[in-house]
Amino acid sequence: VDYPSSQGYAEWLSEKTGEKWRVPFELEWEKAARGTDRRTYPWGNHFDHNWANVYGSLEDNYPDTIYSFERDISPYRVRGMGGNFRDWTASVFSLEGPDCRGKVYKEELVTTPDVSRCLRGGHWSTSKDNSEVNIRSSYNEKIRLWSVTFRLVRDL
Repeated sequence: VDYPSSQGYAEWLSEKTGEKWRVPFELEWEKAARGTDRRTYPWGNHFDHNWANVYGSLEDNYPDTIYSFERDISPYRVRGMGGNFRDWTASVFSLEGPDCRGKVYKEELVTTPDVSRCLRGGHWSTSKDNSEVNIRSSYNEKIRLWSVTFRLVRDL
């Protein structure tokens, strides 16, 4: 799924439910995965291949349901953030990451086409190192990859 398709789905779901859905910004994604205790992985600081769907976790590497790895769950009860698929975020990628030190974090959606968006999370065909919640990568928002999906959030 490319990023514009994830946006289209969020708009469709918003119309259908009457609630505003959107793709999270990268620090929102990280907080949902990490919690507030600065953990390395969604489940804590120790890694075991039985806890997330990454390369080497299954005999044959393939995507699976988020319920197959019960330990891959964040403090906020979000599943599959350490493995299985990477997620698009609404953040435009920069090497420095979001500018938030010493101030209140606020990020605005950039709608310029053909920008590189930040991807977060580990996935089924990469090493355990990509399961660390601080790992960031990027692709042009129009690319479709077999390892990328999206999540939606709502503002409270």
